[in-house]
Amino acid sequence: MSEELIKTDVDVIIRALKRSGHMELSQLAKESGLPSRHVEKWTHILEDNGMVRIDYRLTKVYVTWVGSGTLDIEDITRAEERTSKTTPGLGVSISSEEIEEHKKKSEQIKSKASKFEEDMGSVFRRDKVVPKQKEPEKVKEKPREIPAAVTIAKEIAKKKEIPLKAVKAVKPKAVAKAIPVEKEAIEIIEQGLKEVPIEPESIAKAVEKIEKITLKKAGKASSKLAEREKAFMSLSNKLRQKIAEINKKTYEIAEMKKDKTTLFEESYKPVERRFDAEIETIRDILLLKERKIIELQELAVGIPEKVESVEEGVLRLREIEQEAKKVLDDSTVMIEETLNELREVAQEAEGKLENARGRMYSKIEKLDQLDKTIVKVKEVEQSVSQKISESKQRLEEEQRSIEQLEREIVLVREAKNEVEAAMVEVKAIVDTEASRMLDIEDALAKVTKIDKWARENQKQFQGKLQEFMTYVKDSEGEYLRLRESVETGFVRKYLKELREITDAHEFEVNEIAGMEKSIDVKIEESKTELKRLMDESRQLAEKYEGIVRKKEARIDVSKDIAALQEKGEELVDELATIKKKREKLIEEIEDTVEKKEGRE
Repeated sequence: MSEELIKTDVDVIIRALKRSGHMELSQLAKESGLPSRHVEKWTHILEDNGMVRIDYRLTKVYVTWVGSGTLDIEDITRAEERTSKTTPGLGVSISSEEIEEHKKKSEQIKSKASKFEEDMGSVFRRDKVVPKQKEPEKVKEKPREIPAAVTIAKEIAKKKEIPLKAVKAVKPKAVAKAIPVEKEAIEIIEQGLKEVPIEPESIAKAVEKIEKITLKKAGKASSKLAEREKAFMSLSNKLRQKIAEINKKTYEIAEMKKDKTTLFEESYKPVERRFDAEIETIRDILLLKERKIIELQELAVGIPEKVESVEEGVLRLREIEQEAKKVLDDSTVMIEETLNELREVAQEAEGKLENARGRMYSKIEKLDQLDKTIVKVKEVEQSVSQKISESKQRLEEEQRSIEQLEREIVLVREAKNEVEAAMVEVKAIVDTEASRMLDIEDALAKVTKIDKWARENQKQFQGKLQEFMTYVKDSEGEYLRLRESVETGFVRKYLKELREITDAHEFEVNEIAGMEKSIDVKIEESKTELKRLMDESRQLAEKYEGIVRKKEARIDVSKDIAALQEKGEELVDELATIKKKREKLIEEIEDTVEKKEGRE
């Protein structure tokens, strides 16, 4: 079968990566012809198998071909299951592997909690992490059930008024020598002692019974034997007191262990349940956050194009900003040049106006002079008219002078006409200059308005430009905040919540651990006291044996006393054997406790 016939989607992705070696995720999806979400899931599978490396740079995802690792059919099957399975109630695609991974994390947290308990010297385990160990049996070979023989032994002991624990503690042979017991009872006691362990209290009862038997037989002996028995009784009382104290300490240790177990049930378990519930809540929140992250990643696939368009817009806005600044600078220069030209024109117009005013003032002066001349001409005309009227009488005599005067009158009239024409011309010039001055004043007013309008437009344009620059800056800040929230906001928030829950439970666990530690300290102190009492009991027993050995050489009694001594020696041997069994039992108890604590 050819390779093309069995080609799959992952083969297409691998070939594309092998060709390029390093490419962006969207580009890989385009080259492979597959959806981006499908390609992203396959790249994560390849990353888990060590075949590719995924790098996250800002809003883009890059995939690099590594080439190591293998991908088998199980990985493909798991990937298909991952694409098909969803967690009920959330509506988001979450694979069963992710759920198992969260369960493993929860188990790791619980194992850390159990390790913390072991470090604190706890004698129990969390039932949700490791099942509680059963208490080790004292005798593993045989069951601890009480057989029928023991029941029969109890009845015989009641009839003979023998303490039951003494019957359990003392060997059948020693009991047979000390008191008359039926053969059947001895066999029953032997059978019961094989299955019932020796207890410290039974040792005390056996010693007490032996002492009573010894005193009963020794009552027939001499007073020296009575003194010896008194000493024995004193030591026996002390030994009995020590054993009672040992039993009391053992009971106290058992009670403290019960308190410790109660502390576990009443304090540790509620805290554990609350912690597990909060962990489950955090896990659910984490799943929701992961769903949001997946949605953000899906959105992030399209973000690069949007970012590129935004960047193009920003670049275009910057170009517009530069062009606007350039236009503003050019318009400012043009306005300044126009204002300078207008100022020059105004100055020139003012100079011309001053010249026109000077000429007008000179013309007005000439007009005044002409007016005066006209007045003089009128006066001359009146005087001439008077002279003419006077000369009419002298017409004949002065005809020549009249003609001369008429010619002068004609000249005066011509001069008058010229003066009037000059006055009209001067008035026209004055009117023209006045209209020009008005036009110049209007032009100056318009120039002032243009200057004001240009400055207002310049300020308005600068304000718009500042608003545009602020908008660009705010857009860049919003983009940076969005990128920061996508990259680090979720992780920081989740770590903060987890840290708050951890701190809240750490305080309660520390309080419970302190209470447990105080109980452990009391147990250790009781064990130390128990060991001291055992040492003192051992010393008393040794002293008791020493007195017996010293008195043996000094006692000389009858055959009955000799027989009694023989029995006493046997009883002493039995007592020594019982003492050894007691020590062995104590050692076994201590070993059992240590093993139990070691296993826990």
